[in-house]
Amino acid sequence: MLTQPTPTATAKQMQADGHLALRVFAPFARFHLPSVVEVRADRPTILAANHRSLLDVFCAAATCARAGVSCRFLVQARYFDNKLIGRWLRRIGCIPLSRETREAAFAEALDSLSRHEVIAIMPEGRLVPPEDRIGQTGVARTGLSELALQANAVVCPIAFHNTDLVWPRGKWPRLARRRPTVTLELGAPIELTSQDHQHNVDVVMSQLNKILNRLDTTAES
Repeated sequence: MLTQPTPTATAKQMQADGHLALRVFAPFARFHLPSVVEVRADRPTILAANHRSLLDVFCAAATCARAGVSCRFLVQARYFDNKLIGRWLRRIGCIPLSRETREAAFAEALDSLSRHEVIAIMPEGRLVPPEDRIGQTGVARTGLSELALQANAVVCPIAFHNTDLVWPRGKWPRLARRRPTVTLELGAPIELTSQDHQHNVDVVMSQLNKILNRLDTTAES
């Protein structure tokens, strides 16, 4: 396991906000989050996650806080247009990504990866409603594979489970009589070996589907 680089100001802010997020959302859900994020000593690491809820980012920040990890998120640029959310995303070091900013965003992500900071990306590129999912996830874009191959990075799947029960797409967080259990689970690192970007992202999304299916089965038992 690599000792993380000295946290930047934005990394420290993310960790502080992650701890705060757990307290703020405690009335809404029970959280099962990992306390360790292992990264390769000799290779950069990219986290690739499914995306169902805005709560995903807060859960990821909380996990970074627990693990003491320096992590930067590639986030849809349009969220930066919101004064409140945009200010927070900038404060924790998120990178705006759109068709217009793609080249600059990738350059910034590659620079962070070269310093062994973790980069997190949601390959679906949007909040995916149930009707648009194929199995547990939506259609993934190929940017994940392009970035990983350019950086010679390994990809670690990261599954968000039940976040949309707490904060549904297009709505505010909701309180339930019985708090749902929100789980974030890391899968085994994946080496992307193909030059076919679509094949590579399909491999990653297949692993995410397996994790999510297992979490569904565990929740039902």
